[in-house]
Amino acid sequence: MFVEAMFTSEFSKTFFNHRPKEEVEQIRENLIPIFEQFRINHRQFYLRRRTRLPLSYTHHHIPEPTATLDQLISLTTPVSTIQKFIRVWLKHVLPVELFGSKFNYKLFIYRMCFFIQLPRTQQYSLGEVIRKFKFKQFQWTKIQKNLPPLVCQLYVCHLIYYLIYYVFILLRSYFYATEGSSPSHPLVLVFYRHKIWHAIQTKSRQDLIVKACAPTVQQEYIKDCEDICYSWKVRFVPKTASVRYLACVQEGINTKENINHLKYTNEILKYLRRHNKNLLGIATFNRVEMHKRWQVFCQNAPEIDESTMTYFLAVVEFLDKCEFDYNLYIHTIYKTQYRNGRIIRKRILYWVGKENEKMCEIMSDDSKPINNGIFHDMIIHEGHIEIYNKTKLLKYIRAQLFNSYLYTRHSTTLPIKTYHRTRGINHGLRIASMLGQIYLNKIDNDINFSPLFDEFAVRHEDDLLIISPHRYRLRRIKLNMNKKLNELHQITSPLKNSLKTKTNIRHKTMNKIRPVEYWGSLVDIQSRQIYVSINPNENIQKKLNHLTIKVTREPGYYIRHSLLNALSLRSHSYYFDRLYTTNKTLLKNFYALSCYYLKRLHSICIRFIQIYSYKYIRSKSLFLFRTIRSALRMLIKKAFIFNKKSIKLINQCKYVFFISCIRLVKQHRHLFQNDIIAKRFSHMARKLKYLNKTQKYEIKKIIGFKQLKM
Repeated sequence: MFVEAMFTSEFSKTFFNHRPKEEVEQIRENLIPIFEQFRINHRQFYLRRRTRLPLSYTHHHIPEPTATLDQLISLTTPVSTIQKFIRVWLKHVLPVELFGSKFNYKLFIYRMCFFIQLPRTQQYSLGEVIRKFKFKQFQWTKIQKNLPPLVCQLYVCHLIYYLIYYVFILLRSYFYATEGSSPSHPLVLVFYRHKIWHAIQTKSRQDLIVKACAPTVQQEYIKDCEDICYSWKVRFVPKTASVRYLACVQEGINTKENINHLKYTNEILKYLRRHNKNLLGIATFNRVEMHKRWQVFCQNAPEIDESTMTYFLAVVEFLDKCEFDYNLYIHTIYKTQYRNGRIIRKRILYWVGKENEKMCEIMSDDSKPINNGIFHDMIIHEGHIEIYNKTKLLKYIRAQLFNSYLYTRHSTTLPIKTYHRTRGINHGLRIASMLGQIYLNKIDNDINFSPLFDEFAVRHEDDLLIISPHRYRLRRIKLNMNKKLNELHQITSPLKNSLKTKTNIRHKTMNKIRPVEYWGSLVDIQSRQIYVSINPNENIQKKLNHLTIKVTREPGYYIRHSLLNALSLRSHSYYFDRLYTTNKTLLKNFYALSCYYLKRLHSICIRFIQIYSYKYIRSKSLFLFRTIRSALRMLIKKAFIFNKKSIKLINQCKYVFFISCIRLVKQHRHLFQNDIIAKRFSHMARKLKYLNKTQKYEIKKIIGFKQLKM
């Protein structure tokens, strides 16, 4: 089994396919007895994940229930202990014949212990690794036809790659590795036992909810606005004591009034952004690069007074340039859509404008209906009006900056009014995108792009789509934009450009032109149609020009996508590697993952009942079975990603998944039509032709369909 995994891996498969078949078969025959001994040693020395390791391997086994977070963080497994564990494991498992000599055998174990000390971003090519090893000749490379030294070295490279991958998966099975944050060694890896790391995660989530999600704000900044309350989402969690907690939580004490105050501030800034386009840039940071980009920009920004708040100062300058000396009215309208005798959706709409602007009187009067094509078949059942001036807006922004820890107070030994500027910005802040665009106000003025008659261009925040038949013109546009972004310190490395061009849309043939993905939708290049369900406002409609809007996705597409995404994320916590687990363990993990998926599916169905009608759920029974079929395909793909597919084992997994689906669906039979469960499951069971008599009888008994024929 180990030999097949090596010869059929994605990394080595291409190399073996290009070599002569006789040569590969002779190498395989030489390695089969060696790998068989390797497999036997691995099974004899195998330790289950849920059992504790010997005392000589780790200093800490099971964390104390009363341990605090600070005590748990210090329970790291030293690197020397990890090296001892790897050294003892490899000595008991790897046969000497696999390396040809004891020198190669000891050298490989020594280098593996060295690899554990490497930082997180250290990179080596496979050729450099082989040169570092300095192996002598391997006996299993000797065949009837003498191979050149270079070919022998290539075979050794693929073996070493396979063994390194084996060591890394072994470490991942017993320890959790995270990065440290000390100034001298920012990329050093820190190791934890799985049980200790699970306890750290649990404690950290609790502390984050108490400390980070509901911080206090000084009363001197909110004395004029007593109704200000605060809430925010923890998106980026900084490191504490060299450990970054893997937590993404939201406090459960949010009220409608607290959230509305943050939304009102965001809506006003959106209004000012739309009416002052000369101050805006095309760059808004995404979730992955948000903190990193802001760190780089803050380091290159000019120095300012320590007592001045940089982000708050930028907002003040932005409002001064906007000449914001008037009151803005925020009209909050709660609308409900009514179709076929039932309520199916509720929306909250905002309209921000001056007192004398268009539609102000209509939006402020809840009794008047609005029939402008956007709010059709919508019923107004509640409305609210807020009045903001510049002073009130600045106080809300200042409170949000302190609330999101962009600025923190110094220690108690210093005066109270001195603050420490935190590098970076939390992208969970509602005004984060606005702050980013205020700093990048040069791009729209510097990049003067006007499309030609045969070109199309549309921009939404940071996403810019340009469709042009002129290949070299697109290159010049990209170079010009990269130059301007470099001036703003937005591209830290020339190898990692933030602008990418599509090179597969240059074909002139009609059949070869494919749609381009833009903002989660598909844009047809020929007909210039955006396949997405949106309601564009007046400003976006001017940019779209003559593009047409169409709805092409089925109603259950987003439900199925969310379920499969949850299944994929959940599968990372299970080990599906057949090289280091038995078939019985694989079936057990497969069953646990399938049960999780079905529970998630039925929790969503029950949630639908609370929102929609009873008939709506029962009519979606066919969609349920389609989703189950998609989940089965993903489970098979995740389970057999490391090795060649076994038909017998796949059939067993299908049977386990099918049985779990029947039992969980039968528990919630009130959600579906009367005959749909037996009818659809019997149709699916007929395709399971590999079942024996016992399995067929068990399926008949569970389904309860007497006329089932297989």
